[in-house]
Amino acid sequence: MEESLEWLPIIIIIMVFLILDILFMYDSTVPQSTDKSIWYQS
Repeated sequence: MEESLEWLPIIIIIMVFLILDILFMYDSTVPQSTDKSIWYQS
């Protein structure tokens, strides 16, 4: 069980990044891209 618990946060992070990429793709058509600029700076 410990090994699966160690992989859980990694899977969550990957899924979050995938969702962010999809959101940014849609946001690219919107003028308001303040969140995108903040993410690129970090």
